[in-house]
Amino acid sequence: MEYVRNLNILFRRLELLASDEASQYYIWNVMLYVMKQYMEGADTPQAFTDEEQNAYLSLLREELHRIPDDIIDSAPGTVQTQRMGLYAAKYGHDIFRNSTAEKSAVTWKGHRLVNLKHDAFRIYTLNVQGEMLCITGTIDAGTLNQEMKLTARDEIGKEWSAELHPYSKGDIKNRFDEVLLAGRWFRLSVPLHMAQTINFYLDINNSKIKIYPKLMGDTGLKHQYRYSYVEIAGWLIRYDSGALIAIPKTVLRLFKLHHNYLKELHRKKDAAGEADYRKKLRWSKKIRKLKLKNQIAFVTARSNDGLLPNIRNVYNRTTAEKVVFVHMMPYTDEQMERAIEAVYSSKVVVTDDYFYLFRKFGKKPGQKFVQLWHATGAFKKFGLDGTDLFPEVDRLYHKDYDLVSVSGENLREIYASAFGIEPEKVKAYGAPRTDEILQSQYTDERKKEILDKYPNLKEKQVILYAPTFRDSNGKDKHIFHPVMDFESLSHSLKRNQVFIICPHPVMQNRIPDREYHNIIQVDDFTTNEMMCIADLLVTDYSSVIFEYSLLNKPMVFYCYDYDEYNRDFYLDYEKDLPGKMFRNYGDLEQYICNGEFRDVATVQDFRNRYMSACDGKSGERLAHAVEELLEE
Repeated sequence: MEYVRNLNILFRRLELLASDEASQYYIWNVMLYVMKQYMEGADTPQAFTDEEQNAYLSLLREELHRIPDDIIDSAPGTVQTQRMGLYAAKYGHDIFRNSTAEKSAVTWKGHRLVNLKHDAFRIYTLNVQGEMLCITGTIDAGTLNQEMKLTARDEIGKEWSAELHPYSKGDIKNRFDEVLLAGRWFRLSVPLHMAQTINFYLDINNSKIKIYPKLMGDTGLKHQYRYSYVEIAGWLIRYDSGALIAIPKTVLRLFKLHHNYLKELHRKKDAAGEADYRKKLRWSKKIRKLKLKNQIAFVTARSNDGLLPNIRNVYNRTTAEKVVFVHMMPYTDEQMERAIEAVYSSKVVVTDDYFYLFRKFGKKPGQKFVQLWHATGAFKKFGLDGTDLFPEVDRLYHKDYDLVSVSGENLREIYASAFGIEPEKVKAYGAPRTDEILQSQYTDERKKEILDKYPNLKEKQVILYAPTFRDSNGKDKHIFHPVMDFESLSHSLKRNQVFIICPHPVMQNRIPDREYHNIIQVDDFTTNEMMCIADLLVTDYSSVIFEYSLLNKPMVFYCYDYDEYNRDFYLDYEKDLPGKMFRNYGDLEQYICNGEFRDVATVQDFRNRYMSACDGKSGERLAHAVEELLEE
C-alpha cells in the first residue's frame, strides 16, 4: 500500500504546479506518462496483492476522470496498448464490448481504441493450393463477446469469409493480465482467376471497415513497398494500398516486377533491403541450379561442434555418400551458402530439430526430409501443440517431412499432431541415442570413467539431481537457484550417500551455495553419462526421465514451482509420472535421506508406454530406413 500512497503523493504535488491552462496541459501529460509506465509495470517489478491492485486501479480511475479525454487521445508518445489501458482504467471494459468500427479503427464515443492499419491485422503466411490462395494471420480487434467477421473481397465485389479462432498469444493485456482485446487467428481461402485484387474488411458490431494488413517475413512481401512481390506456384503476388494483387506468372511480368522493385528500393535509398533482395534471388537461383546427388545430408542447428548423439548414431551407421552441415543460427552469408549447398544437392536430408532452410525454401522435387528429433518421449508440448511461433509459421518447418522417428508406438499420433503431418509418416523406429544406454559395455565404461574422476563416489548411493531450465515470467534461463536447503541436506545425508547435481547445459551458474563434501556439481559428464552410476534420479520437468526409464531405476520429481511453471504436458503430470512428486523441500529431503528407493514398477510401465521402440537397435533401423529413401 505504501507504493500506492507514494503515487498519490506524486500526483498531488504535480497538480499543485498547474498555475494556468498551458501548465495544466503539461502536468496532465506528465501524469499520463507516469500512469503508462506504472500500468505496463516498467517501474513496478514486485507483485501486487489483491488489496494493492484494487487501491492502485481506484487511484488511476480517480485521476483519469480529472483528465479530459481529448488529452488522453493526443498524449505524446502514447502507443495503442497504453491508450487502451488508460480508457479501460477510466471507463471499464464495457467500452470494448460497446465499441464500433470506422475509418480503419475500433472506436468508442469518437475515441480511437485500436488502429487496424497494419499493427492489429497481420498476415503471416501465403500459400497457393490448387487454384486457391490460402492466407493465415492474426487480428486483435475486439473482445470475445463481440460479433466479428473478417472477409476478403475481389475487384468485382465477390466476398469470402475467414475462419476465426481464439488466439491467446495475440491477447492484448495490461499489467494485471486483464485482457483488453482478444486475439484471433484466421485462415482465409480465395479462388484465383486470371487477375485478381483482394481487399480485406472487418465487420464488428454491424460496422464494416476496410483494414490494412502488416505483412510478416514469411509472406515474402513488404507492405511498405508497392512492388514487393513473391512467386508462389506459378502466381506473382504483390501488395499495394491494402490489397493483395495476384496475377499469373509470365517471364515479362516477372521481369517488370523485378525491375520496378529494384527501382523502388533505390529510390527509397534502402541499401540493406536491396542487398537482402539480391541475396534472396541469388540463393533461390542457386537452389534451382543445384542437381540432386545420390547422397545424404546430415544437418543440425543444435551445435557448432559436431553432430549430437541422436543424429551422429545414424550418420555412423550409413554407408552411402554423405555430407554434413553443423552450425547454430544465426548464419553468416558464407554459412548460408554452405547450408544451401549441403541441403539442396542431397536427395535425402536428415536433421534433429527445427531447421531454417526447411521453412525458408521448402524442398525440391525428388528430395526426402527426415526428422530424428532431439528429445525422446513426449513430455512438454512442442511444435504446433505448444509453439511460441504463429502456428502456420511453425508448420512451415515441418510440412515437408517424409519420415519422423519416435521412441514408442504410442507416440505416433502425438508427433503427427505436433508437426502437422500424416500419422503414417511417423514411425516407431526408436531414439538412436538410447542405443548406448542399453549396452552394458557402454555403461561399464562410463562408470569407470566417472569413478576415476570422482573416486569418492565408490560404494556410495548416488542421488542424481537433473533439473530443467526455466525461461518464463522474465526469468533468465541461464541462472538457476532451486528452492533447496543445501546446508540441511548435507547434514542429513547418510554417510554412504552423495548428492550429484547435473545442470542443464543452458544453466551457467554454480547451483550449491558453497562447497560440500557430499554435494557435488558435475560439469564434465553429461546427464546421460551420470545416469549410469545413479541410484535415484531427482528431476522436475525434464525429458531425461524417458532415457532414465530404460535403466529400470527409481526416480522422483521435485516441483516446488509447479503452479508457476505448469506448461502444457502430454501426460497427466500428477497422475502419470513414473515416481513420487514432491512440492515441499522438507518432504523431498526426508525421502532422499531415508535411502529406500525400491519402487520401479511404475518406471517399467512408463518405459513400456513411451519407449517401446528403444531396444538398442534404433540407429541400425533408422540408417536402413534412410538409405531406403535414397533408393526411392
